[in-house]
Amino acid sequence: MPQRSQTRGAGPASRPFESAGLSLAEVELRRKQYGPNVLPRPPHLPLWRRLLSQLVHFFAVMLWIAGGLAILAGMPQLGSAIFVVIVLNGLFAFLQEYRAEKASERLRDLLPRRVTVVRQGTRQSIDAIELVPDDVVVLNPGDRISADIRLVRVHSLSIDASTLTGESVPTIPQPEEVAFAGTFAVEGEAVGIVTAIGESTRLARIAQMTAAGPSRICRQWLRTRRSRSCWAGNTVSSIRSRLPMP
Repeated sequence: MPQRSQTRGAGPASRPFESAGLSLAEVELRRKQYGPNVLPRPPHLPLWRRLLSQLVHFFAVMLWIAGGLAILAGMPQLGSAIFVVIVLNGLFAFLQEYRAEKASERLRDLLPRRVTVVRQGTRQSIDAIELVPDDVVVLNPGDRISADIRLVRVHSLSIDASTLTGESVPTIPQPEEVAFAGTFAVEGEAVGIVTAIGESTRLARIAQMTAAGPSRICRQWLRTRRSRSCWAGNTVSSIRSRLPMP
């Protein structure tokens, strides 16, 4: 959704609009300073390692010990129930993490492949990955916005920001507002200056939160797991008291 404030973590302060755009030397300088316009990818671990990590963390180990002691104390039903709890908890956490990663990857797909810019006084189509801060971008109907852009000229522009905000009604931005990466122009035209690319965009921060931040269900599950760890500790103590002394 367009905003009047400049995006945090952006490039240099937006300079006055120049229709000629950046020179090749300025583009190269910014590319070296800010890198390509791509969203960062989290470290990729094999699925089996992710599942295993959910079964051998500290709280899970406590439950494994509790289940083993229950079997040694002559309570196989309790031990089996504890083992089932460990596996179900691990599977639930694994699925939540997997779904969060897939959602983050879908956000990366929102960036377009090509974008229209003005450089050295010439309008040209370039790969979106080559955008740099202060590039002059031309928006046309149907264009996917590839970076956070401060709008300087607007003509009947409406933007669909539902991918970021969930709002189904397109917004009507005004000059000096910011159109965010991942949204797209429904109709109208505009010219803007790039204020943030890649990992500095709002889309990148949303992708990072989606991949790393637990959902409401996940937070509830974490609280449940902590309570079960306390139960596991009490169970271990109870079972140990029933074991015959050597």
